[in-house]
Amino acid sequence: WLEHYNTERRHSALGGQPPISRLSPT
Repeated sequence: WLEHYNTERRHSALGGQPPISRLSPT
């Protein structure tokens, strides 16, 4: 799922809300 996560991360990053924020909000 890491590959998928990385891909989604890039797409979401462009949106302004990377999935990483959901897993561990800073």
